[in-house]
Amino acid sequence: MAIALTLFLMSTNVAKAVPLNQPSSDGVDNIMQTMTVSGVVKDASGEPVIGANVLVEGTTNGVITDLDGRFTLQNVPSNAKIQISYIGYVTQTVNARPSLSITLREDTETLEEVVVVGYGTQKKVNLTGSVASMNMEETMQSRTVTNLSNALSGMMAGVTALQSTGAPGEDGATIRVRGLGTLNSSAPLIIIDGIEGSMDAVNP
Repeated sequence: MAIALTLFLMSTNVAKAVPLNQPSSDGVDNIMQTMTVSGVVKDASGEPVIGANVLVEGTTNGVITDLDGRFTLQNVPSNAKIQISYIGYVTQTVNARPSLSITLREDTETLEEVVVVGYGTQKKVNLTGSVASMNMEETMQSRTVTNLSNALSGMMAGVTALQSTGAPGEDGATIRVRGLGTLNSSAPLIIIDGIEGSMDAVNP
């Protein structure tokens, strides 16, 4: 009897030592704490921002806005932060909510734009001289252009382009920038794809 009772107690203890396979209440709580976040991203004028990056901060869970500036993020923790960024705009971080409406502000740091000067580059904010540009597509539509140097005539402030002859191959214009102010040579320095050259060598 003593041996039988000992075996019974041992089997009972083993049975009690094996835990039941019950679902964790923590896992249920974690599932309940996630949500779907939808919203729209616009600029200061109310226009939708297309292709803006919308990301759950600290994760790789992110999307980009569609043609209407809208986005949808799945499985976002309720305590997460949403980061919205786009080139030329200040990055914003907001608390996650089921519905978001984001207005991005323009980044004043766009003055960091780079301008080509001679053989190098400078930031536009540091450039003391004036910068002028011309849209060749608009120029070609508004008048007949035989070569590139003549196309500059009357198109940029401070730039003078004078054609002295109409002989084929010699009909390029003489270009002066703000008059005759350069020592030894008054001709401007022409850089084409980083190399000094003649403006008339470029097909207009």
